[in-house]
Amino acid sequence: MASTYDLIVVGGGIVGCGIVERLRGELSRVCLVEQGPRLGSGASSAAIGGINPHLGDDCMGPLGLMAQHSRELFPAWIDRIASVSERAIPLLPTGLLQVAADEKELDRLANEVMPVLAGRGLGAELLDARQARAKEPLLGPGVAGGLFQPADLAVEPPLIMDALSRILTGPGGPELLLDTTVTAVETGAADVTVVLADGRTLTADRVVIAAGHLSRHLLGLPEDVLFPIKGQALEFAPRPGRALSVQCDSLVVDDAGEHVVFAVPRPDGRIAAGVTFEVGVDDTVPTEEARRTNLHHLSLIFGDLASAPVTRVWAGIRPGTRDAVPVLGHVDADRRILAATGHYGMGITLAPVTIDLAAKLLLGLPVTDDDQRDLDITRPDRFDQGGPSWARPTI
Repeated sequence: MASTYDLIVVGGGIVGCGIVERLRGELSRVCLVEQGPRLGSGASSAAIGGINPHLGDDCMGPLGLMAQHSRELFPAWIDRIASVSERAIPLLPTGLLQVAADEKELDRLANEVMPVLAGRGLGAELLDARQARAKEPLLGPGVAGGLFQPADLAVEPPLIMDALSRILTGPGGPELLLDTTVTAVETGAADVTVVLADGRTLTADRVVIAAGHLSRHLLGLPEDVLFPIKGQALEFAPRPGRALSVQCDSLVVDDAGEHVVFAVPRPDGRIAAGVTFEVGVDDTVPTEEARRTNLHHLSLIFGDLASAPVTRVWAGIRPGTRDAVPVLGHVDADRRILAATGHYGMGITLAPVTIDLAAKLLLGLPVTDDDQRDLDITRPDRFDQGGPSWARPTI
């Protein structure tokens, strides 16, 4: 008996919705299953929205090249979604300033990060304290300098999800099952069965699992391979003459450990900032402790920014992996189940390349050498071999 669907996608975030949107017109029987009450109700809409391919130690290896590939795809992808949905999605060419809170961090940026970026031809610029404050006047007097990456972008993720939702709920969209939990995905010789919590079963020729940290039990992965990482952030109201012009990221070290300070401008002058990394925590309830922590560390980098009116606080759950690299590829011998998850804090940055690669795998399209490099580092079976499948290069 024929399957009910050509494709079932489990997970209505930016990756799941993006894959369905990309395949419109290619597959006629598509079902999108989302556990939340609306599309984009999870990590995708909670993301701050920096598109930063070379931010963090994990991006010094091949993941940075994959993310750079994705950033190159971003403008055309956003333009198309905005055009089809008739929704504006501003893409800000802010660049990224990695701010050094002290001389030790400036030395790390100069001697460990800068050579990698220079080797990739990215035009990064090392700045002293005066130059860093000239680049971003909101920085406080205590910063030691920074490393500016001019090509990085910023976007407001809820606007992407609003546009994708408008497309997918319109004519020609998939069958949507919201507030629906998938408990198992079982492959057979002829099709895949998706088991729902209410006892129903769905069948499809192929299934994509793009359900963030909830993908773990559907993929049968160990707990230490795919896990939740709670992040909390806040938003500041616009202040005349006090807008942030450049994305800023800084690593603050104190007796309690390392803390990430990240701030992204919005087109209307709002500033989204934070963030926390709470490994193993899977609730989305903002806490007063995290608010205080974020404000304190922001004040160390930005001075009086932390005294600006806070208009919103929120929390989301990133899907972390053991090696901080996504899981993308087929997980079964019949190539019927495709994993597309585990993007950690780079789900927005990596969305276009993930969607493009997933579409090529699902449609049997040719892949380029760059595509194959990206698929090699993200292949699901790498964890069966005891660890990551790649070694970080020297530059």
